[in-house]
Formats: sequence, structure tokens, C-alpha cells
Amino acid sequence: MGVRALVMRGDEVLLVRMTYVKGWALPGGGVDRGESAQAAAIREVYEECGLKAEQVSLFGLYYNTQADRHDHISVYLVDKFSGEPQIIDTREIAEVRFFKVHNLPQELRGGHRRRIEEYARHVPRSELW
Repeated sequence: MGVRALVMRGDEVLLVRMTYVKGWALPGGGVDRGESAQAAAIREVYEECGLKAEQVSLFGLYYNTQADRHDHISVYLVDKFSGEPQIIDTREIAEVRFFKVHNLPQELRGGHRRRIEEYARHVPRSELW
């Protein structure tokens, strides 16, 4: 089980660029044993972006057949937070920044782009990542 966070600031979305994978992505990661998916999303937003998520709601649950036939990703909407984006762990995160939803980076990974489009452009939601 994985989580991703749609961290929104008006018409901007927060993205991270990892050190070990090409492209931009929504912040997120795995759910630890004994941790809820929502708690994992809150933790990942802090660990990857230095932000304290204050208002979090489930946006969608997606089946990710690309990673494993048993993999699911919960996406949480974070539309209230405190702090400024900053890199906490330079071993994992190369860059953190907000992008306008209508001007996303070309290197944004596919499933991440689709989630942003579902949110910002009200595109019908898929159950597949």
C-alpha cells in the first residue's frame, strides 16, 4: 500500500524530484506497519517537503498494476498546511517546488499527472493508477 499527497496552494500543486528516479512526482511513499494511510501521507509530506499537513482528506484509491498486482495507492488532498517547502533529506529528495496546475513540468510521471488532472480539470477519475 502506498500513499501520495495532492498538496494544493490555490492553483498550484507541490511536486518533488527524487534523487533515484527520473521525473517529478507527488510527495508520498509506503505505509509503515501499524500506520494508517492518512498518517503515512501526513508523514511523507513532512519528510519529503518539510510541511505540516493540517487539513487532509481522501481524494481517491487507485490500483497500480505497474508495480505489483497487489499494489494500491491512496491519494490524499492536502489543502491546508503550515511551513514552507524545504528539502529535509537530500539523499532522497533533489528538489521540491510548487507548479501551476496548467503549467506542469514535462517530466511529471504519468499517474501523478492524471491525478492532478482529475483534481484541477475535473477529469473523470480512473480506478487505475
